[in-house]
Amino acid sequence: MNTRQLTYLLVCARTGSIAAAARELDVAQPSISQQLAALEHELKTRLLERDHKGVRLTDAGERFVQAARGALEQLDSARLALQDNNDIRGRVAIGMTQPTGNALAVALYAEISRSYPGIELDLYTGLSSTLYEQLRKGEVDVLVCSPDASDHMGMSSELLLNEQLLLAVGTVAGGQFEQLLAHSSISWQQLAELPVMFTGYKDSLGYRIGQYEQLTGIRLQRAQPFGQLMTTLRYVSEGYGLLICPSTAIYPQLRSGEIQALRITEPDLQRAVNLVQMHDRPRSLACRAVAAVVKELSQQLVAEGVWLV
Repeated sequence: MNTRQLTYLLVCARTGSIAAAARELDVAQPSISQQLAALEHELKTRLLERDHKGVRLTDAGERFVQAARGALEQLDSARLALQDNNDIRGRVAIGMTQPTGNALAVALYAEISRSYPGIELDLYTGLSSTLYEQLRKGEVDVLVCSPDASDHMGMSSELLLNEQLLLAVGTVAGGQFEQLLAHSSISWQQLAELPVMFTGYKDSLGYRIGQYEQLTGIRLQRAQPFGQLMTTLRYVSEGYGLLICPSTAIYPQLRSGEIQALRITEPDLQRAVNLVQMHDRPRSLACRAVAAVVKELSQQLVAEGVWLV
């Protein structure tokens, strides 16, 4: 048994086809078939059922794949620990929503450039539904994202933190919502009396708010935000609207005093932020290095008060 055989098995199980696995791995189909046959012979059990439609895991294969995946991850972690950072090379595409990217992206680029000069980092930002689809298609390798209404089948999520969701209020004198500035928090019931901007219910933010609406039985008055975060923040800072968002979306405006953030209470409004990858997709050392840096920087931003939890 070797790591090549385990990798071939995982990719075949995910793609449902030896031909598709051969294309993805850039390996001849007969080589994959031979390696899988040797693995099954050694284990004395059939791992894959083969028919005209492709391949699928047997019951034994399902159990073995779980162990194989864990073994490969542990081995890769050990390799990463032994590697000279300068020897870790490759392209890693990472996706994150605009608020997360607002705080994390520059720090991530800087740290990867400093610690892993051989890694080429590509950043994709957008709505969570778009990002999850890009992950599924293989256009990105890893996401920093919250759950949404997308199909997450086949994805694995590792919790980074639970972030506070806040009400952003512009501090300009004479703003439409100036009376709110006298408070540090607002209850869900009070919030429902105001028009508030947040993304659609399929997106991660709207999805989470929808869960709270079901929990409380109180529906908010949703106002449509602008497509770009910076345009929405300008609208809010000039006193024309209110925005529900995490602190990462507004921390520069909080520090400059352009926006004040009210904590949403009764109940507290929070959502999980996860590191998300495809469950069965091979993860390069470069991808693992980037994931490790994301974890470290996330906790650093929490400690610095940029990312409120």
